[in-house]
Amino acid sequence: MTIRTSRYARSELGAAADQSLAGPSIQSAMMGDQHGILDFLTGVFRTPTAAQFQVQLEDPFYEPADRQLVRHQGRIAGHVRVVPREIRFGGMQLAVAELCELAVAPPLRRRGLGAALLKAGERRARGDG
Repeated sequence: MTIRTSRYARSELGAAADQSLAGPSIQSAMMGDQHGILDFLTGVFRTPTAAQFQVQLEDPFYEPADRQLVRHQGRIAGHVRVVPREIRFGGMQLAVAELCELAVAPPLRRRGLGAALLKAGERRARGDG
């Protein structure tokens, strides 16, 4: 499977391919990150559309910190979204979480950032109960 990057992602992250990972950090997203997140996701996945992304933001339970980001050289270079859910199992109601839209910028793949994002998403899910 081939994943193509947008011109934006290539221009923003192309220089990062040859540089060391000294300094990438995983942080919770903030409200001001939304445009950058949309650009990053559409660059990697070609989805969501702006309208689909807006629906995610309008979920009454949505919090910007449900998105964990890898930042490299001041730019978004990775993403995972934690979606808290409740399910019924027999007579019990259980809190679960879905991890969605896990992605790392192509120039930075195979360096453990995806695994680090998964761990950050799991920590966020546990923190939510």
